[in-house]
Amino acid sequence: MDEEHADAVMPPVVLQSGSPEAVDAYLVDALWHEGPSTLSAATVSYWATLLRRRGPTFASHASACHYWLYEKLSGSPDSVSLVLQTGSPAEVDEYLVGALWQHPVPLLTPAVVSVWATLLHRRGIDFVSHASACHYWLYEELSGKPHEQPTDRQN
Repeated sequence: MDEEHADAVMPPVVLQSGSPEAVDAYLVDALWHEGPSTLSAATVSYWATLLRRRGPTFASHASACHYWLYEKLSGSPDSVSLVLQTGSPAEVDEYLVGALWQHPVPLLTPAVVSVWATLLHRRGIDFVSHASACHYWLYEELSGKPHEQPTDRQN
C-alpha cells in the first residue's frame, strides 16, 4: 500500500487513543504546518469520522478535519486538485468517490463540481465517465436527493 493511503486504513495511533491535547497538536501539524499537503480528502474524511466516533470531547477535532476538507474542496485557490488535473483514471476515480460521496455532509458547492466536470470533459474520452459522475452529483444536489455513491444503489 502506498504511503499516502496508509493513514486511511490505519490512522495514526494518536487519533485513535490520544488525549485531546495530543490529537490537537497532531492535527495542527498534519493539516496546516507541514507545507503543501499530500493528504487525500478520503484520509482526512476518515479521520473526521474516527474522531467524531470518539465522542463530544473530540467534536472540535472532527470539525477541524471538516474545515480542512472545506478549504481543500471548495473555495480555496487550489480547489481543483492536482489529481483531477493530471491523475490517471483510477486516481481520479478514488478522488471523486472520496470527495463526492464519503463525506457526512456535503462540503462541495455546485460551482466547484461544475468546474471539475468541465475539466474532466476536456481531459478526453478516458475521463468522460468521471465528468458524468460529477453531473450525477450535481443532479442529486440540485434536486435535493441524498448523496449516495452510485455503486451502493439497489436496482
